[in-house]
Amino acid sequence: MYPETDIPPIAISKEMLSRLRESSSIKTWDEYVDELSKRYGINRVLAEKIFDSDRLDLFERIVESTGVQASFIASTLTETIVSLERQGLDSSRLKDEHVEDAFIRVARGDVAKESIASIFEVIMQGRADSVDKAIDMLGLRAVSDEELSTTLDGIIGENYNVLREKGDKALGMLMGIAMKRLRGRVDGNKVNALLKRKIEEITGKK
Repeated sequence: MYPETDIPPIAISKEMLSRLRESSSIKTWDEYVDELSKRYGINRVLAEKIFDSDRLDLFERIVESTGVQASFIASTLTETIVSLERQGLDSSRLKDEHVEDAFIRVARGDVAKESIASIFEVIMQGRADSVDKAIDMLGLRAVSDEELSTTLDGIIGENYNVLREKGDKALGMLMGIAMKRLRGRVDGNKVNALLKRKIEEITGKK
């Protein structure tokens, strides 16, 4: 290669290089991952997984449309679905609209977030072709506040002697019983808060 003699050389200053770097829209893989982590408040490991997956666009769409916690959405898309695939289930049956619909139901309080994996499992097994059918098949319709309160009162009544003996230390045991009965039909945090309040009313501790 010989230098071009018909065109005068152009001196490139440090300032020109700096401006070029600043104006460049090309980002490195690390920069994209860092930006994703900061924008959605998720840890770097999850940010890496969702960025490297084929579900990044779906993730961002669900976060924007539902307001469900971004870390839960990311872990579901990159870990829960992958786990089901490793069990031999067919992820091609699980369409983007199924995934988005399931998170919309969680956001509305129609189902608990703990039910997402079960809903996806039924669809990937080919036993249901919609989120609605999966919910009905699994009996996951959310319980009403009244039904939740009645269920917890029943559990407390069945274990009243243990509660009187252990006081608020019985919370963990009672919570375990409640979640077995209500799994997938109500958010665990909601169950815990109401059960704790009922126990405090009985024991007098706050």
